[in-house]
Amino acid sequence: MYEMNSVKIGNVTIQWLGHSGFLLEGDGKKIYIDPFEISEEPAFDDKADILLITHEHFDHCSPEDIRKVRRSDSTTLIPESCSLQFRGTQGEFLREISWRTGLKSKEFGLR
Repeated sequence: MYEMNSVKIGNVTIQWLGHSGFLLEGDGKKIYIDPFEISEEPAFDDKADILLITHEHFDHCSPEDIRKVRRSDSTTLIPESCSLQFRGTQGEFLREISWRTGLKSKEFGLR
């Protein structure tokens, strides 16, 4: 599955998806960061446990690509500036992040 566009550090594999998109895999979790121009929708088991969108530019917050990698139970982390793109998306799995305060959970922290 992994080609020259990936590296393994400890038990985490980091795969470059193109442009500024990455897939981090480790401990049974898949974290997608800014998926863009994803050619094929991954199988259900290869979709995101966590999806991180860094900012609102079209090549970082692409609704088409987000739909390809996101499951209904994926935790999606977005900056406040992306809120309009996610209008109508509800549930406990969508969290807005303020870059001033960040986000902390038991598993990780973002700032």
